[in-house]
Amino acid sequence: MKKTALSTFIKVLLSTTVSLSIMTSLRLQLAYATPYIDISVDTAYDMITNGSYPDLVVLDVRTQSEYDSGHIYGAVWIPVTELDGRIGELAGHENHEIIVYCKSGGRSVTASGILDSHGFTKVYNMLGGITAWQNAGYPVWIPAEEDALFWMHWWLWATVAAVFVALGGAVYFLKKRKPSTPAAPTPTTGNTRAG
Repeated sequence: MKKTALSTFIKVLLSTTVSLSIMTSLRLQLAYATPYIDISVDTAYDMITNGSYPDLVVLDVRTQSEYDSGHIYGAVWIPVTELDGRIGELAGHENHEIIVYCKSGGRSVTASGILDSHGFTKVYNMLGGITAWQNAGYPVWIPAEEDALFWMHWWLWATVAAVFVALGGAVYFLKKRKPSTPAAPTPTTGNTRAG
């Protein structure tokens, strides 16, 4: 009888210990589960274009040369290597949707983890990155072309404006200027000698 009670006690103790270990392990996994959500490029495109997310941030975490070679229009550029130090640039967006992408999906996972560690709550990792985005036929924006066109137009209009201002000023001063007439000789007083 003592053997049976001891055996039952050991079984209960062992099963309780195993149950607690499993529950603790599950609780730890839940506490440290990845809070960001993986999404397809189709879902990302829909989020960007459907107007349901007015405070949506699209975050490009590639290098500058990759970003300059083409990115999603309106994307904020912060390389993954600088994200931790530049996290303040995203202040105010802690509870807004943030779509994170890179070239193929590796760096965006790291960046999504960094955002999570800083308390961002609605982080979406775009699977396949900009490569999958382009393969799906979605547009990329190349700033060099657009910026060059913008500055060319700006320079043209600035030059036109400067010419008009210069001509307007010249006309104004010409109208204000009165023709000068030679001054009449002033009579001199005093003794004049005859003679």
